[in-house]
Amino acid sequence: MLKVKPTVRPRSLFIAAACINVAIDKKLDFDVVITSGNDSKHMQNSMHYKGDALDIRSRTFGSSEEKHQFIEDVLERLGHSFQGILEDEGKDNEHFHFEYDPS
Repeated sequence: MLKVKPTVRPRSLFIAAACINVAIDKKLDFDVVITSGNDSKHMQNSMHYKGDALDIRSRTFGSSEEKHQFIEDVLERLGHSFQGILEDEGKDNEHFHFEYDPS
């Protein structure tokens, strides 16, 4: 199941769809939770403020390898105009960050 906060903007729905499709394909037995869209505080000029980025909870995933494989699988679905990273890896604020950035 994918849970979406009300602040999620239309472009970021492509990211959400890719995440849910990967979760379905991998038969994940936990929710994939969007923790931030165009809300909270982000870096200046963040794609979040344009509605072109989502943060996804990573702590429900297992190993580092599983987390990085999830990023690869999501980006494979989204194509070259998107980027994804495991932000703050190993820290309390660890999360997946996906964004649309065609440059």
